[in-house]
Amino acid sequence: MSEKKEPSAEAGGETTVTPTFLVENLQSAIEEEGIESVAYVARTKDGLVTSGWTDMLYTEVIGLFELGKLQAVKEMHGDEESPV
Repeated sequence: MSEKKEPSAEAGGETTVTPTFLVENLQSAIEEEGIESVAYVARTKDGLVTSGWTDMLYTEVIGLFELGKLQAVKEMHGDEESPV
């Protein structure tokens, strides 16, 4: 995403990525970079988990979720520069 907004830093120095921040950056990327497919997982305040995706094969949906999982694990372990 070319000109993405930066997440805000909280008082404790932690960076907060809110749902609004994430969706605004995704919307910019869709408009500017031609995002072709999207898959998401969301959790409501009462704990309900939901997911959705654009028109793709189920194997593509599963693949995107798996890649997202791998990216999160790499970031968790501090290996952020390694491509998935």
